Amino acid sequence: MLPLVFCTIMDDTVREVFHVPEVEFFDIYGGFLDKLERCLETKALREPGAYRQIDDQDMGRRVEAIHYTLAHDDGTRTREYDDADIILLGVSRSGKTPVSVYLATHMGLKVANFPLTEEHLSSYQLPEDVIRNRKKVVGLSTSPQLLHRVREKRYSGSRYASIATCSRELQQAEQMYQRYGIPVVHTDGKSIEEISVQVTQLVGISRKKWRRI
Repeated sequence: MLPLVFCTIMDDTVREVFHVPEVEFFDIYGGFLDKLERCLETKALREPGAYRQIDDQDMGRRVEAIHYTLAHDDGTRTREYDDADIILLGVSRSGKTPVSVYLATHMGLKVANFPLTEEHLSSYQLPEDVIRNRKKVVGLSTSPQLLHRVREKRYSGSRYASIATCSRELQQAEQMYQRYGIPVVHTDGKSIEEISVQVTQLVGISRKKWRRI
């Protein structure tokens, strides 16, 4: 089962991140808000947090976390990993981006994610920017069957999506996690919230440290 995401976020940039095969996305507002506007003959504000009193400092931290996470998606700007709260590793389509954005939007954490490509998997080598921050690193893994289904949605019938490739990459990733002593969260059958909480626990971030709003 894929992680379920029920979205009430108004920011289109953040919402777009969850339109990926790795999760089942349910748009709470999108299904009825347009119709409700027509019925009431008025426009919704569509402004996040319009009816909440939010501390400016907390809001600033949350926005900073979201910007950091979006800017450090899929292995970009690795030299800035020292500033991350969490670094997620995983093979392609293992759910790194949705989990990263959830951690940023709901917990206010700066999250970078790094894809384990064929180059890294075959050499069992991680970049120095990741190794240097190993205490912040968590690996994501799943079952070959689930990874196969996710990849088939985008690249049906390809070698990339085959069970053999998925099994091999996941096995290599597990061996790499063991080599570097990286803790792992197995995501199959878990909600994105459950995955995120387990990630924070593995890197020693308590609920009190979440930049909650």
